[in-house]
Amino acid sequence: MHSSRLTITGILALLIGGAVFAGSLYFAEASESNAIRACVGTEDIAECSVLEPPPKPREPVTITLPTDIDKPVGPVDEQALLKTDAEAEDTDTDPTDELPPELTEKEKVVAELTELLEKVGKGQIEGTGPETFPFTVTISGRVIDDAGRGVDGAQVSARFSYTYAKPTAPEESSRRRSTRTSATNVGVVATTDAGGHYTATITAKLLSKVDLVTVAMSATADLFAPGAAVLVKDLKEAEQRTGVDLSMFGAGMVTGRVVDRQGNPLKGVVVRGIEARNTGGNKMSEPVRRSAIATLVAPTDADGKFKITGLIAGDWVFFATSKTHQEPDQPEKLTVLAGSEHVLPDIVMAPFTSVRVRLLHEDGTAVTERPSVTFYFKHGNNSTRGLVGRADAEGYVTVTRVPADATEFTLSPRGYEAIAGNYLRLIEGQLNEAGEHRVRPVPAKVKKSR
Repeated sequence: MHSSRLTITGILALLIGGAVFAGSLYFAEASESNAIRACVGTEDIAECSVLEPPPKPREPVTITLPTDIDKPVGPVDEQALLKTDAEAEDTDTDPTDELPPELTEKEKVVAELTELLEKVGKGQIEGTGPETFPFTVTISGRVIDDAGRGVDGAQVSARFSYTYAKPTAPEESSRRRSTRTSATNVGVVATTDAGGHYTATITAKLLSKVDLVTVAMSATADLFAPGAAVLVKDLKEAEQRTGVDLSMFGAGMVTGRVVDRQGNPLKGVVVRGIEARNTGGNKMSEPVRRSAIATLVAPTDADGKFKITGLIAGDWVFFATSKTHQEPDQPEKLTVLAGSEHVLPDIVMAPFTSVRVRLLHEDGTAVTERPSVTFYFKHGNNSTRGLVGRADAEGYVTVTRVPADATEFTLSPRGYEAIAGNYLRLIEGQLNEAGEHRVRPVPAKVKKSR
C-alpha cells in the first residue's frame, strides 16, 4: 500500500509538472507560434505535428547593379597589379568635382547667343534675315573722258532700283496695294581695260520679286571726276545690255599726311576737300561743310596718309577733323589742275585736353543745384570756342575737347552771373584743374508796378 501510494503520488506530481510546463510553453510562444497554441489540450499528436509556425516577415533587400554591367568585358591584363583599398581611395575622384559650375539664367542665355553667333559666323547656320530674291543682268560698254578716249583702270559701280506693290491689308482682302520704291547698292562690279571697256554680270538680292529693274551705272578713277550716272531702264532677269558708255572729266588728285606736334601719324582723321567758291575761302562750321555742294572726303590710314581723287580743276580748301585732336586754325588751300597729282604739306593737329573747375557759393559752400555751365575758351588767335558741361553734386564741372592753345575762359553758369578773365596754362592730353570760383545768383527781376 505504501508503495502504491507513492506511485500514485509520483504520477500525480508528474502530471502536475507536465501541465505546468505545457502551460509555460503556451504562454511563451503564443505570440509567435499558432501551432503550439493549437496543440495544447488536444489528444491527436499526429494532427499537432503537421502544424508549422508562419514565416516571419522579412525586410526588403535592395540590390544596386553597376551601370556598366551590360558593357562587354575586355581581355584581362594578368600583368597588371591590383590596387589595395587605400590606393583605390586615393586615386578615385569625386564625380562632383568634374561637373562644371551651374550657370545663372542670364549666363545661360548669353552662352546660347554666343554659340549661335559663332555658328552663323562659321556658316553652320544661315542668318534669319528677310527673304531676298536674286536678280541678274549683264551690262557692257566703255568709260571715256571728255575727249572720247578710253579711261584705263576705272572702277564701275552699280545700283539697282525697282518698284513693287506691297499689300496694305490682309491677304484675304489684298485688293488695295501701295506702290513702293526700293534701291540696292551693289558696289564695284567691274574695272576697265586699257581701252576703257568693261563687262559686268551683276546679281543683286532684292527685297521683292519683280519683273523689271533700273540699274544706275557710274565710274570713278584717280585723275578723273565722275560724270552723271547712266540709268539703264526696264531690265529683265538675265537680260544683257551693251553700249552703255560712261563719261568722265579730267580732274586732279591730292595726297597728304596728318600728324601730331611730335610728327607721329594720326589714324582716322577725316580730311575734307571743298571747292573754294562754296566756302569763300574761310573757315566754316561743321554743318555748313556737310551741306556744301562739292565735298570730297577721305580718312587717314595707319600711317596718317590720305588721298582725295576726282577733284575738278579749280581752287580747293582742305579741312581736318578728329575726335581726339583739335582742328588747325587755318585750312590748307590749293589750286588743283586737271590730270595732276598734288601733295599737301603735313597737317599738324594738337590734341584736345580737358578742364575742370569747382563752383562755390559766396559763403564757400558747394553749388549743388547741378546747373549747366558754358565755357567760352579764347584761342591764341583771339577766336572763341564754346563748350557746355554740367556741375555734379559737389559743384565740379568738367569739359573735354578743349583746344590746347586756349589761353583764357569765361564761365557762364545757368542762373548765376558769368565770370570772365580766367587765365589758363594747359598741359596737352591731361585733365587741367582750373581752380574754384565763387558765383552769385542772378538777381531776380522785379516787375514794376503800374
